[in-house]
Order: sequence, then C-alpha cells, then structure tokens
Amino acid sequence: MNNQLHIHTWKYVGLASLLVFLALTIFLVLPFVVNTYEKHAVLSTQNQQIDLMGNWQTELVDLSEKQTILDERMNEMVVNMPEDDDFSVVLEQIFDKARSANITISRVQPLSGAIRGAYFEREIALDFSGSYHSIARFINQVEQGGLVIETKQLEIDLSDSNQGALEGTTTLTITLLRS
Repeated sequence: MNNQLHIHTWKYVGLASLLVFLALTIFLVLPFVVNTYEKHAVLSTQNQQIDLMGNWQTELVDLSEKQTILDERMNEMVVNMPEDDDFSVVLEQIFDKARSANITISRVQPLSGAIRGAYFEREIALDFSGSYHSIARFINQVEQGGLVIETKQLEIDLSDSNQGALEGTTTLTITLLRS
C-alpha cells in the first residue's frame, strides 16, 4: 500500500500544485489585472479629455476669428442693403439684370410683405420669357447680386407664341432695411 501511495504521490502533488496555482490566479492575479485595466481606462479617458480641452481652446480662438469675419461681412451687407423706400431701385436692378441676361419681363406683381425685426421682406411675382440658359443666368444674377433676394418658386413652360422660347413665373423674396 505504501508503494502504491508512493506511485500516486506525484499525481496528488500535481493536483495540489494546480489548485494552488488556480487559487493564486483567481484571487491575486486576476483582481490585479482588472484593477490595472480599470486604472488604465480611467487614465486614457482623462488624457482624451485633456487633449479635447486643449483642442477646444484653439477651436474657440478659430471660431472667434470666424465670428468676427462674419460680423464684418454682415455689417457690410446691412450697410449696402437698400431701405424699403428704395424698392424702385431694387426693381430697376432686377430689370437691368433681366436685360443683361436677354430676358423679357412681361409682368411684375407685388404679393405680400412682412416685417422681421429691423428688416422688411417683400415678395413679388415676375412673368418673363427667354431661353433656358438666359433664365438660369437671370435667376443666378438676381440671387448672387449685391442684394438679399431669394427665389421661392420658379415655374417654366414652353411658349406657344415664340419659337424655342420659354415662359416662366417666379416668386422672389426681397429683404430690405426698415426705414
């Protein structure tokens, strides 16, 4: 029996060593690894926040500069914006742009007007005729001109009377300073 116990002793020692190793791993090594991982996660989050705060300061400076530029441009627009008493000047500019784009305006109809703070918005309907490219050039010139004019509606149909000419109707919103 002693001999048999001696033969299986290495198995018992191996099993005991395995149990001690597992106990040390479970109760000492794994908590240490989890604790280290949690500290690393917190540290990396804080580093990201520090980097973000540094970036925010530079972005804040950039945004302040952009805001200054936008304020200057807005002031220039307001200075160049006609008052509502100058509506005839605005219509004259629209007719000039129509002539330069080879557009014939057949009707101008005032629609509605609304007060928006220091601004007055007035809508007009235009009936016009011309080629497709002339109409596109006219609308582009009106919108991109020095005035605040927005095209709200644009309808284009083929004309029965003129060969190849198109007839259209558009609604323009013109923003003016209140006087």
